[in-house]
Amino acid sequence: GSWYTHQVEYSTSQSGDGSSIPDTSNSLLNATKTWYDLQGYKTEKSTRNANRGPTTVSEYLNYSARSGTLKHIFKTVQAFVLVALLSAIVMFILIVAFFFDRIRNKIVFALGMTVTRLLLVLFACLILLSVIIAFLVFIGVTQGFKDEYQSCVEGPCRKFVDSTDAEYQVSCAYLQQFGYTTTAGTQCKITEDRKWGPTEGWYITLGAIPVAAILLIVVVINKFPLPIDSEASSGEAL
Repeated sequence: GSWYTHQVEYSTSQSGDGSSIPDTSNSLLNATKTWYDLQGYKTEKSTRNANRGPTTVSEYLNYSARSGTLKHIFKTVQAFVLVALLSAIVMFILIVAFFFDRIRNKIVFALGMTVTRLLLVLFACLILLSVIIAFLVFIGVTQGFKDEYQSCVEGPCRKFVDSTDAEYQVSCAYLQQFGYTTTAGTQCKITEDRKWGPTEGWYITLGAIPVAAILLIVVVINKFPLPIDSEASSGEAL
């Protein structure tokens, strides 16, 4: 899933007398929407043509096609997310294996109870630290946009999450290229809606932080795995 989005939409409405603006339920002139994930970004551009129909073009690019702070931020986040994911997979396999006495006993006898518990605590710590670092590093995406778009005056280069609205007065004749029938000399309003901020990937990481913290607490307090029954391990009947 994506981690960040930046969307800009331009729409119109009549502000003068005499203009005929059809299809007011679909007054979108053009829009540019970009979604960023940890491997690349997708840009979708929609433009209303003279036939009053939308033309949409989508493009996906990897970060290998660009350089700079923004690329480094996403790659750093990706690295820590992978560390957390791999640690969680290994820890899940170990915990499931410990439900089977034979496998648990072999692991404990081979490594020792103390080392086994330390490994579980280590993996739990790796998960917690990795998601925290990934969460915090991604907040620096604002600086990444600022470094790459030095002429930027508003948007993700200024704030991590926000939205803005702006209105512009133009001659209604300008809207004829988008299929609108207008009367010369009248004024029409164009509205710019801009919004940006984190999406599901970042929020999932945020939600994973308390879950990882609880996991670490459970592993430490309960001293998992459970000790081996000495009688059962020696083969004596109970």
